[in-house]
Amino acid sequence: MLNLHRCWQTGFPSESELMEEVKEFSTSQLTKAFSEGDPSLLKPNNLGHEIKYALAYPRRYNLLRLESRSIIRQLWPTSTGYKQMCLQLAKHDLAMLQKIHKQETEALEKWWEEEGASKLEFSRPAVVKSHFGVSVAVFEPEFAAFRMAFVKAGCLVTLVDDLFDAPKFGVDGLSRFTDSFLRWDESGLDDLPEHKVVFTTLKNNVVDMAAESSRAQGRNLFPLFKAMWDDGLAAVTTEAKWRSTRHVPTWDEYIRIGRATIAADPCVWCALFLMGHPITDDILRCIGPNTRFMQQAALVARLSNDLATFRREASCGEMASAVNCYMRDHPGESEEEAVAAIDRAVDSACRELEWELFKSRAVVPEFCARAALNFARTMAFLYMRADAFSSACDEEYEGLSQDYMSGSIA
Repeated sequence: MLNLHRCWQTGFPSESELMEEVKEFSTSQLTKAFSEGDPSLLKPNNLGHEIKYALAYPRRYNLLRLESRSIIRQLWPTSTGYKQMCLQLAKHDLAMLQKIHKQETEALEKWWEEEGASKLEFSRPAVVKSHFGVSVAVFEPEFAAFRMAFVKAGCLVTLVDDLFDAPKFGVDGLSRFTDSFLRWDESGLDDLPEHKVVFTTLKNNVVDMAAESSRAQGRNLFPLFKAMWDDGLAAVTTEAKWRSTRHVPTWDEYIRIGRATIAADPCVWCALFLMGHPITDDILRCIGPNTRFMQQAALVARLSNDLATFRREASCGEMASAVNCYMRDHPGESEEEAVAAIDRAVDSACRELEWELFKSRAVVPEFCARAALNFARTMAFLYMRADAFSSACDEEYEGLSQDYMSGSIA
């Protein structure tokens, strides 16, 4: 029954109706096992803990190393013989990775401090949470360059987002910031010192990351990097204009802009060229920027974010969210019905991702697809219960991240 429950989460779009039936049936049966079943059947190999984890973290939230961490904890007290030997190796593996990840986060914290942007009063700390988000899926030591670039891109995206969300900045200054970036000339920002700091930080790092990726791939990737950031900045400027007028766009208009503001393409593709594998045009056509794969990954991320933040953002005057846009297009439906519809849309996008992943397997190396897919899962996990990126109110998230980054196996 547990394997059947896992099965529904890998369904393709054409199987939606069938997989929904499997989901309802397997979930009810597994839940019943706790309330009405024989408790002794859940004790071997701590099966009850495994079932609880599977129910709490379906595939759209499931991060590889967190699942393995859970399994190790379940098996550790009861295993003997060769299983105990394997678990001992897992313990050493975790300790090795924690040492590597600690070195990486320290280097990244130093980089961010040297950039100077961290001193801006509106800037959120993003290094540790960004690193946790990537290291639980792309954890291998040989992919250190990917993790470092991913975290840098994530910090830059967060910095730009914080600039555009800061209440004290008007739309005019933000529009000038975007125009300056599109022209690649900061001279128009001399009277906006904080905007200029963000511009300089972003510009210098985009140049550096593009140069590093170009060297790794043997071709000029700067035009692609610039285009990805141009699209993202144009989109957040549109959102800022909506916010200033409390405008609620149509669902289609919002999704088009929202997929860009979540910054899936720059976060993933400012790093993926550094995985030590040639990124061919065929790979780019399968999972590259603006492909169906990345659009669905961005949609999962965007809608997951909105479900966790729309009430708080509405209280701050930001009315453009997936929930409000859905209700605009469906007058008469309640907020509860809108939330349920958007949750179904996330499930649908996850099935589209499974299909795109399946189609890409003949062309795209597993670790490349995993790195791209992880963006959607990390964002869904991050916003599963609350906005765990912006605050520490999600105690379960905080506990899982601290346990993975620095916890030990007793």
